[in-house]
Amino acid sequence: MVDFKDPKTQKWLLGLMLVAGVGYVWHSKLYQPASEKIDTAYMHYEALQSQLKSVEMKFQSLDALKAEYNELTDRYSLVAQLLPEEDQLAPLLTKIHAAGLETSTRIEEIEPLIPVAEGFYDRVDFQLRVFSTYHDLGDFLARIANLPFIVNVGEVQMETVSESNAQIKIPDEFTMSANLTISIYKVKESERLLLAEL
Repeated sequence: MVDFKDPKTQKWLLGLMLVAGVGYVWHSKLYQPASEKIDTAYMHYEALQSQLKSVEMKFQSLDALKAEYNELTDRYSLVAQLLPEEDQLAPLLTKIHAAGLETSTRIEEIEPLIPVAEGFYDRVDFQLRVFSTYHDLGDFLARIANLPFIVNVGEVQMETVSESNAQIKIPDEFTMSANLTISIYKVKESERLLLAEL
């Protein structure tokens, strides 16, 4: 049994109460506010860490988007080279005429036809009448096929010179005439992309 009248017991109890009071004051005035500050700072830290991860993810996806964009613009540039612009049509016709001269094929007539809209590009057709030999005509068509942009040849009608229009003076070296259509494709100006540098 504890004797509360004993001075030693009273000192112990007083000491215990003093420690409890100091502990309470320390806990309520120092520890708890500091703990709340630490919790608030930790929550702020976690929010910042989450935002940083989000920014890192966006940055990685931005790098991936840039790489994909650069790849697609490279592919677009290659295709765009195959589709001449409006101001390249005259040099194209000059190249077709040069192909005729190089293969001893005489281009008697070039008639532009009405352009046909097809999706994002226009098809520009030219009706040609040529005089040549069978071999030289094949060489002429091969040179047209090797031009640095897309050129299709269609609607080829061939006949011997004796069957063709006799009103035109034809040199003896030509054995045949051909009517054919050459189709060139150009991107519509409204569809042409303005590529950005990233």
